[in-house]
Amino acid sequence: MQLNQWIALLLLTLLVCSLFDDSDAWRRRRRRRRRSCSKTNCGVNGWSSWSSCSAACGRTGTRRRYRYVYRSASCGGSCVNTLSSQTCRGRCCRVNCVLNNWGGWSSCSGCGYSTQYRYRYVARSASCGGQGCSNVRFQPRSCYTGRCCAVNCQVNNWGSWGSCSGSCGSYGSQYRQRSVSRQAQCGGRSCGSMLDRRTCRASCCRSNCLVSTWSGWSTCSSSCGNGQRSRTRSVLRYASCGGSSCPATKQTQTCSRYLNRDCVVCMTECSIIYEHIHLLSGVLAG
Repeated sequence: MQLNQWIALLLLTLLVCSLFDDSDAWRRRRRRRRRSCSKTNCGVNGWSSWSSCSAACGRTGTRRRYRYVYRSASCGGSCVNTLSSQTCRGRCCRVNCVLNNWGGWSSCSGCGYSTQYRYRYVARSASCGGQGCSNVRFQPRSCYTGRCCAVNCQVNNWGSWGSCSGSCGSYGSQYRQRSVSRQAQCGGRSCGSMLDRRTCRASCCRSNCLVSTWSGWSTCSSSCGNGQRSRTRSVLRYASCGGSSCPATKQTQTCSRYLNRDCVVCMTECSIIYEHIHLLSGVLAG
């Protein structure tokens, strides 16, 4: 083997030995550093403001915020999340109200002249300050059904009652009338009777009392001397309604009867005795 080769082999051997020497030293130094290292978490700044929503005009999207690491984790420390997101709704866009087209006219119902309608509805409501819908949502118009309407008869009020057909308190009839103000049409209710009747009683008539003629005089009540006799009459009709009342229906008067001679003598003598007694009574009283 040549000398140069021997020298090269020697240098290579020395180099390998030194490398192994350095590797062991590095490992020793690293173990010493590991024994002295303390666990440190990463440090972060505060959250940033939220970003704008990714959606527009009220649709759903996402917004984000960040925070930044100003110190990395070491010796087995951990680090928190640096990104946060949440669902959001985009800022609304100005939208004007939209109405549907007018619908068809409703049927013309009823009778005679009537009214039919048509309507329209909101297809899209206004939002975010958009122009609102018109308040005109329905329209009316007059129409003719082609069928006449039933019209009931209309009558005026009853007039006053007429006079009673009876007389002087007897029963009779009285009537009143009314007139038609509008005739029935198209099968409407008829008018009914225009004449009304009711039973009545006439007012009484003034009537004076009516009596019969006098009867003959009765027999004198005395058979010897003075007595009384009477006569009567009967009521044929009593007074009514303020008529004159009935007169007396009995009369009496003095009468005398002398049926025999003894009655005449007695009457003469008795009258003389009565006179003497009367005079004597006056003297005694004086």
